[in-house]
Amino acid sequence: MKPADTRALVASVLEKTGVRLDADDPAFVLVELNRIMLENYASEVAGKIEEAAKKLNTIATAQADGFVAVANETLTKFTARSREIQAMLAELPEAREERGKCQNTRKQKNTDPRPASPESSQAQTSATSRWPLAAAFLGGIIVGLAVSIIA
Repeated sequence: MKPADTRALVASVLEKTGVRLDADDPAFVLVELNRIMLENYASEVAGKIEEAAKKLNTIATAQADGFVAVANETLTKFTARSREIQAMLAELPEAREERGKCQNTRKQKNTDPRPASPESSQAQTSATSRWPLAAAFLGGIIVGLAVSIIA
């Protein structure tokens, strides 16, 4: 123990209790013993904290790497599916034209002298016009899911 520390302790004990101690008093041996024990325990605790921090860092890094891998995989699948949907949407006008050609051919081949009813042609047009809307709706759902997974 440093002499300045000893003098401060002697003065503090004298002030608080009225008991006068010497610098060579056996009570200071106990104080020094207590300080040594406290330093040893503090050193052990600091080592355990450092070890735990390393383990936590390792776990956090592994978790972050796993998240990044899942996010990248999700983004890749989302991009591929978006391209598929875009290709399907691009084909829709062509398919509609093909259907129109087939329907015209069928109308020409139809031997039924009765004219087509307005309800059936309206229903057919209505069903055909729903495909782009359905594809856009599905694309919106997929985009929403991808964004929620990534975020």
